[in-house]
Amino acid sequence: MNQVAEAERSPVEVAEERYRAALALFEAGDGAGAQAACMDMLRREPNAFAPTRLLGAIALRAGQRDQALVWIRQARALAFDAPRKALIGTAFFWAAAFDEAVEVLAEARALNPGERRILSTWLGATSGKHLSHYYEAKLERKPEIFRPRTFNDHMLRWIIYGRDPNLKIICDKFALRGFLRDRVGPDLVVPLLHHWDRAEDVDWASLPDSFVIKASHGSGQCLVIEDKAAHDPAEVLAQVKGWLARDFFEFSKEWAYLNLPRRVLIEPLLRPQVGDALVEVQVYTFGGKAKMIMTATGQKGDEGRVGGWYRLDGRRLDLATGKLRSTDLPIGDAVRAQLVEIAERACQGFRALRVDFYVTDQGPKIGELTPYTGGGRNTFLPAERDEQLGRLWTEDYDLDDIPDHA
Repeated sequence: MNQVAEAERSPVEVAEERYRAALALFEAGDGAGAQAACMDMLRREPNAFAPTRLLGAIALRAGQRDQALVWIRQARALAFDAPRKALIGTAFFWAAAFDEAVEVLAEARALNPGERRILSTWLGATSGKHLSHYYEAKLERKPEIFRPRTFNDHMLRWIIYGRDPNLKIICDKFALRGFLRDRVGPDLVVPLLHHWDRAEDVDWASLPDSFVIKASHGSGQCLVIEDKAAHDPAEVLAQVKGWLARDFFEFSKEWAYLNLPRRVLIEPLLRPQVGDALVEVQVYTFGGKAKMIMTATGQKGDEGRVGGWYRLDGRRLDLATGKLRSTDLPIGDAVRAQLVEIAERACQGFRALRVDFYVTDQGPKIGELTPYTGGGRNTFLPAERDEQLGRLWTEDYDLDDIPDHA
């Protein structure tokens, strides 16, 4: 900057121009140049907020989390108004320092309660705080969210930071049907027999003798009614009313469920292609590419639920989870290839998505698209599988160090 030009302007104008120049370097990808410019500004004015905060952003982009937190904490001491506090809270959020993010963003909300961006980031930080605590309580270790290594670390990062608006469509089990019809055609979608906005509106007498009743806005809110006559409609609908009474985000802390419409859905009870048990096939996709398959049968959460994990070529992996008793449930080569092809069509454009198929007497049907497998708290067995499966999230993945099941 020209010294004569500097002399013609106020110190505030000069400092602002220096900061704009540093920010332009940062936005152009010149981290070293931006860092040098910020350090020069701090030599002139040691307690300047803007360059201190920008140094935190530069370190974050470089993957230097510890150094970033040093700068962000220094900038926090200089943040006295809502805009500055919002910037610092956002920086803590992206550094996965959720406790500090929640504190600063709460201060920003108190100063500017109506600012939607502050509320949005505060919700994200609050979710990150709770989900990290849930992770640690179940898996007995702290998550590595800033530099994820394991499958669960990657999943947790995806849950906290993923903001693809299509996630809200696929988590809404009513809207999902239209999405799937457009992507894979109507024949692969589980039919919808009825839907209502309130449990009180359900016409129990009009329902078939067997059906599935579920809520549209959450996960696991589902009852299989094999014989309607064996159930008290008042009890069933009281449970459904309880589902609809609360936003599922309150339970899950998963962004895609926040503020979804709440409906009662009635689906037909699907029948198996062979035998007495309906076989589920879950195809795990990453970046729209199928990478692993799980087969299962039995009610979710029941002790009798069994299944196995497979490579795409059908070889069974030496892998289990705490909720699923391990057994061999192979599917034919033609069916496996068909489901992989369908899954990849359904999941184009998504960072990570699981396609949950049922193999029925009417052919394969997609029951759900699941973005948040296990909530990032899967108990893979043996324990080293968690880190090995973390490579599924990379483009050059391989599972060669996971042996085949004996």
